[in-house]
Amino acid sequence: MQPIVVRERFGADQTLEEVTHRVTIRYRPDVASGMRFVMGDRVLSILTVHDSDETGRYLICRTREQGR
Repeated sequence: MQPIVVRERFGADQTLEEVTHRVTIRYRPDVASGMRFVMGDRVLSILTVHDSDETGRYLICRTREQGR
């Protein structure tokens, strides 16, 4: 898991934080955008999934961490 972007926005009298990550996993045919990874109390929504070298070994998922 590699952090990519961290942003803070202000809205509705609160700070909204957005963190995106690049997550590399072993290839699985059932992983798709719209799904999520859960790691303890952290939830990562999957935005995109691709097999960068098209070998069927790994998937690279771009994710957004839901607010903590």
